[in-house]
Amino acid sequence: MDMRYAIEQCPPYWEMPDTAYFEAKQLYNTIREYAEQLKRFNNQLHSLQLLPVPSRDTIKSIGKMKKLLEKEMDILEVKLAALLQQWQPEQVKSVGSVKGIGKRDTAMLIVFTQGFRYTRSCRLPFFSTV
Repeated sequence: MDMRYAIEQCPPYWEMPDTAYFEAKQLYNTIREYAEQLKRFNNQLHSLQLLPVPSRDTIKSIGKMKKLLEKEMDILEVKLAALLQQWQPEQVKSVGSVKGIGKRDTAMLIVFTQGFRYTRSCRLPFFSTV
């Protein structure tokens, strides 16, 4: 069955994505995870401040961790931007020019579509009549 499909349909050969794709995806996922951790720290700080006797040491420790995460996020965002600019400069320019799409959304679209490598149309597949 698989062989007949291959003979009849002649699908394109699979190609391994660029190494830049793998690095960009790891950077993006790490930034996203750090953002989630920051959100958790903010929620925890808010909860602690509602307690009748909040622990200053705990609040101080969480504040330190927040600052460290923010610093690491900034470093990784700069590295991701530089990598995307080197790997997909035209896509960064094009996607980044769309109103309402910020740097993180631009990175997400480029990374998860591999620079729109397999995108043939702006239409969604289930709306396409082609």
